[in-house]
Formats: sequence, C-alpha cells, structure tokens
Amino acid sequence: MAATPKPMNQIKQILRLHIQGVPIKRIARDLGISRNTVRRYLALQQSSGEDLLELSDLEFHQRLHPAATQTQQEARYEYVKDRYEYYAKELLRTGVTRLDLWITYRNDQPHGYSYSQFCYILQRLDMSTKVTMAHLPHDPGDQAYIDYAGKSLHYTDLATGEIVPAAVLVVTLGHSQFTFVRASQDQTTESFIHGLTLALEYYDGVPRTLVPDNLKAAVVRSDRYEPTLNQVFSDFAEHYGTTVLPARRRKPKDKALVENAVQQVYRNIYAPLRDHRFFSLDQLNAAITVQLGRWMDRVMNQRGVSRAELFHTIERASLQPLVATRFQIRKYRDLKVANNAHIELREDRHYYSVPYTWIGRVVQVRYTHDHVHIFGNHQLLAVHARDRRANRYTTIAEHLPSNHQHWLKRSPHFYVQWGLRLGSDVAMFVEKVFENVRHPEHAYRRCDGLIALQRKSDPDTSVSAIQLALRLHTYSLGFVRNAITSGMARGVATVNPPSQELPAHTNVRGNSYYR
Repeated sequence: MAATPKPMNQIKQILRLHIQGVPIKRIARDLGISRNTVRRYLALQQSSGEDLLELSDLEFHQRLHPAATQTQQEARYEYVKDRYEYYAKELLRTGVTRLDLWITYRNDQPHGYSYSQFCYILQRLDMSTKVTMAHLPHDPGDQAYIDYAGKSLHYTDLATGEIVPAAVLVVTLGHSQFTFVRASQDQTTESFIHGLTLALEYYDGVPRTLVPDNLKAAVVRSDRYEPTLNQVFSDFAEHYGTTVLPARRRKPKDKALVENAVQQVYRNIYAPLRDHRFFSLDQLNAAITVQLGRWMDRVMNQRGVSRAELFHTIERASLQPLVATRFQIRKYRDLKVANNAHIELREDRHYYSVPYTWIGRVVQVRYTHDHVHIFGNHQLLAVHARDRRANRYTTIAEHLPSNHQHWLKRSPHFYVQWGLRLGSDVAMFVEKVFENVRHPEHAYRRCDGLIALQRKSDPDTSVSAIQLALRLHTYSLGFVRNAITSGMARGVATVNPPSQELPAHTNVRGNSYYR
C-alpha cells in the first residue's frame, strides 16, 4: 500500500527543524508523524545533494514525491494508530474487551497483527497519549505561543458615540515568557497577520516555531496529526523562515503558557485600564503598551528576574534574524481565462492577460498589494503589476495571437492616420466618431468595422459612402454599410461647405424694402 504524501508545508517543517539541529524523535513527536516518515524525507533531501528549501514549489514537489512505498509493517501500524481513538472509546463501553476489538480488526485486516501484537500496540499508544509536556523545558528562541484573549477591550467612536469592541492578541515566548499584547479591530486573517508582524518586530527576531490556538485565521481544518493551515498564515511562516505547530483541539496543556499569559493580561492590563476611556484604537494600544512595559519589567517571584531582563540577556540572542521586508498578504483565486486571453480580478474589476494557449482553462491567481502572479499546473505563466483601475486591461503583447496583437496599438491617432491614407474626409469622419461616443472602446470597435468594410468594398465607393455620412452628420457604421450596399454612395462628390451668399433673384427684396 503506497504511503500517503505529506503536505508540502509539513515536509518543509521537517527539513527546517532538522537544519536547526532538532532530533528526529522530537520532530516526529512535535509534528505527529512517525520517525520513519521523518527519516524518509531526510534521506531524500540527502540523496538529492542540494538545498531543497531553495527550490520552487514545483521542483520541490518533484524531488520529494518519487514513487516511494511503505512497508507492510508500517502500513499495519498506521492502520491501528489511525483508529486508536475509536478503540479507546469502545473499551470504555460496558462489556467490550480487547479481544472483541481484535476480532473486528482481523475481519477488516485478515493479514493484520496477532492478538498479542494488537494488545501490545494498543498499550504503547495508550502510554504515548498520557505523556505530559507540562515539565518539559522551553529552549530559548524555540517557541512562541499565540492566542486571543476571551474578553475584549473597548473604545468609543467619536463620530457616532458607539462603544466598539477590540480583539486582543497575546503572544508569549516559551523561555522568558516575554509577552506582546495588541488590540485590533477584529480577528480576521488580515488583522491576525498584522498583529503577528508587529509581534516579531517587537521581539526583533523570529522564534523557530509558532504555536497558535485553533483560530480560523490560523487553522482551516483542525486535525490531531495533520491540521490544515490557513494559506495566508502558511505563507507568513514561509516568509519569516519559521514553522507552525498548532495546538491540538481541547488540549490546553499544549498552550499552557499563553493561557496563563491571558490571565496575566487581565490582571496587569485590563484591570489598570478598567476606568479609562479611549476614543480610538491607537489610543487604546498606546495605553496597552505602557501597562505592558510595566508588567514586563516586574520581577517574577519564582525566578527572581523580570521577563524583560530574561528576554534581553538570554532569549533575544537565540531568535532567528528578522527579514528586512514585511510580509505582504497573498490572496488566491482560481479563475477561468476568457476568450480574449484575459482573467478578471473581480476585487478590482481589472483584467490581466494570460498566454492565449490557456483560453478556456482554469488558472491559479496569487496576488498581493503590488503584484499579480498567474500560475497554470504550478508553472508561472505571467506576472503583472497590480492595477486597481476598474474596467481597464493590463496586457502583454506576446500573450495574444499574432492576428490580435495589433489591437494593442489602437489609439485615436492610429485610426486618424489610417484615415489620412484614404483621404482627409475619411480622417475627419474618424475624428467625428471619437467625438460622438462615450467610451473610446466603442470608437475602436466602430473604426475596426470601418477598416474591415473598406477592405471588402470598392475603395472609391467606401470613401464616397463616408463622404455622404459626413455631409449628413451621421457617424454610424451601419449608415456607411447601407450606403455602399444600396448604391447611394456612387457618384457622391467631395464634400464642399455650402456657400453663405444668397443667390440673385427678382423676389429678393433687399434691406431697403423694410426701411
């Protein structure tokens, strides 16, 4: 039975932790996977002879997903391990024994473990679930624990008088318990990532592992062994060169430090500010910063030193360096390429070109504040500077078929120059077309139709039809076409402006008559 490939972000965590000197046993324990799986990916890294973390996602995927197989022994163990929670719950039911479970197991797996082996595996799994991490030491710079306080702070909106609640993000380091606190408008992904960015800048460094609670902004799908991270949060960790190890659901011991930090926040920040009124989020955060500094400088009774001193003397030097550029949130969309070889980014109502060979197919779009990246089958197809002007096109000429590339050269000057090659009347007609439409695109289409009509018709007849339209102040493509097909355009003289002088006639009485 083939081994199920691990997610790419988890494989990268394995490699990073190994580079940082973390033992295989601890990597397997922290990531909830077997040691053999860790060894397999490390062996692939070693056999490749290159730094896989420097490769693109496509190359990384090709290197680390050869057709590897899992031994029968591993497959049997994983089968029992995946169903351990079910077995544990069944054993709590009245009258259910391990023999009953083994009989059910052998019905599903005829070549599975014997009864004695089955009981031994259950015993080992039971022991592993009871191991407590409460007394494990926290290495300097190793982990940062992240959570939101259950209770919110508030400020008053001066414009409306409304009391606005503010979510409070709490981040604490494992070794020194040096804590960061920040109020934000909400708990959305954007606010969460912005708060974490400020936390890393507050620490002036990056811990090796981030341990968030199962927040929606951090974890999309909670799982005991392989939780699915929010893609934006995963990109954030990738940008700062750290790993993410979400706390397990309903396992407060996994994040005991931040749970305790939240209680300390209530005592050392909420309580001193309880009678204060704030009229903006900035005012609230300024007050939080003052109280946070006092709390961090206070000496801890059990350790005889303050959190700030412990951080600056020991843990600060153990953090990874902070990258120079701030993380920009990436957004993702799956979009279909239209017949004009463009995709529409509906957030901006702007259109970006894609190679015409992808017309009718779905591409993956990743965009930030500044750029739009378009991928197809994990291959980069195009990069555009992001443009937020609605109903506009950003086009690379090479993306269009050769017979469409001339569209990029379109402009009023282009069409007027075409008209001059046929005569001044045609150029004047083109100018009138642009003067009498609301949007240039309508004029472009009308002039394209005029060019096509001129190619299909007799040149003199088409020019005569345009002269007739100009004389009648009608700048419609339909009128020119009808003038050609009906024969009205034959023999039309060049347009001459009518004379302003009245003809001589006996009935013209002159101005002397009216005196």
